[in-house]
Amino acid sequence: MADVAFAGPLIRPIHEDERAGLADLVRSNWGSPVAVSRGLGYDVAQLPCLLAVDGERWLGVAAYRLDRDECELVLLDALERRHGIGTALLELELEVVLRPHAIASPAGDQGPERGNEPDRG
Repeated sequence: MADVAFAGPLIRPIHEDERAGLADLVRSNWGSPVAVSRGLGYDVAQLPCLLAVDGERWLGVAAYRLDRDECELVLLDALERRHGIGTALLELELEVVLRPHAIASPAGDQGPERGNEPDRG
């Protein structure tokens, strides 16, 4: 059987038990677990988030805020640069926004997942 190339990391909603680790990661990389946007502070670990993972290893995170018909990206952190992780997170976030029924819950138990798809190119 021939090897199959895969199109990137698994991207999924954050799980509730991962939120403390996310707060630590954001504090370590950005100096605080709170992100400020438009004069308001947001606890990143409490926002809807998508994680890019390879097994148990985190490759990146996108945290966003939903307000009625608007979505604001609050944090995008690709932990490995130049591998398309940030792009993949942004693309799935856009998909989430365009398909409101697929939005990840704050608990992280529902929502979209992408990854380990065969490369069709």
